Amino acid sequence: MEIVRDVKIDLTMDDLLRVHGVGQAKNKINKKALDNYRQLLDEALNLIDPVYIYRSLSVAEVGENHLTVETGHRFGVHIMAKLMRTATRVYFMCCTIGPRLEQRVAEYRANGFPAKAYILDSIGSLAVDMLALEGCRMVEEIAEAEGLSSSVALSPGYLGWELTDQRKLFQILEPSKIGVSLTDTCIMTPLKSTTQAIGLGPGLGGKSKVTCDYCSLKARCNFRKSKAS
Repeated sequence: MEIVRDVKIDLTMDDLLRVHGVGQAKNKINKKALDNYRQLLDEALNLIDPVYIYRSLSVAEVGENHLTVETGHRFGVHIMAKLMRTATRVYFMCCTIGPRLEQRVAEYRANGFPAKAYILDSIGSLAVDMLALEGCRMVEEIAEAEGLSSSVALSPGYLGWELTDQRKLFQILEPSKIGVSLTDTCIMTPLKSTTQAIGLGPGLGGKSKVTCDYCSLKARCNFRKSKAS
């Protein structure tokens, strides 16, 4: 296992406004609202503690609807088997921005500021997504250095991957080392945390390296628009 701390998150006002349906045309909202967005973005960037833990495991077997790694963990996920069919290794990863931002969100809600809570919470979601993308870039760089390619990143709870497989990822990764735990219902705490698996091998990637392109919500998701722009 390896831990990467103090990851730089390049989250901008344009990213935030785009997610809220405003886009880059800042004149669509008044100055007071814009100042509020800016203040909350600055606050968020001071509250997040980006860190991720990862582990690379050799692929033991790939079938039509499953993939097994060297530890014996078997994942019965069709999309994983399809997108990682030629993978020789899988990088498992857990990313978190820590608990401080969501604690501030709870304070805003408790003190009667639901709008601020909502905006700050959305910034946290963007930040952990960007952190996960940094993890993907790391794997892409490793793949390039080895003359290989990397797959799209997949996460439990999406694209047919059962959320209960979080337990397997927690066995593999031990995210408690970066302060992340798992509830009995497979929800991570802090909430602004994510796990992902990325295949590495020859001929991976296919037509798209963006997870969003495999999602049924891709046509109407503002978070997708933020990443794509």
